[in-house]
Formats: sequence, C-alpha cells, structure tokens
Amino acid sequence: MMAIFFTKYFVGFAAARELPLIKEVIFIVSISTLYGMFSGVFLSRSFIMFKASKVSA
Repeated sequence: MMAIFFTKYFVGFAAARELPLIKEVIFIVSISTLYGMFSGVFLSRSFIMFKASKVSA
C-alpha cells in the first residue's frame, strides 16, 4: 500500500510542478505498468483469500 501511495504522490507532485517528465512516453508507460502491477497484486491476493475461505469452510 505504501508503494501505491508513493507512486501516486510522485505522479501528483510531478503534475503539480508541471515537470516535462510527465509528457514522456516512457514515464507514462512505466507508471501505467506500476499501477497495473499493483492492481494485479491486489486481485491475486483476493483470489487467494477467497480460495482459502472455501477450503476452511
């Protein structure tokens, strides 16, 4: 969760300061990849917890 916070904080900081970095394609792709990885981690953890609840019930 801290990684998500720091990533969102940095993106917000860069956007507020109007850094030219935010218009670079590599930055956009890397940030999108990070957000996708974070979503995948949470989705996989929810599947694991769902599976564990079925086994113990």
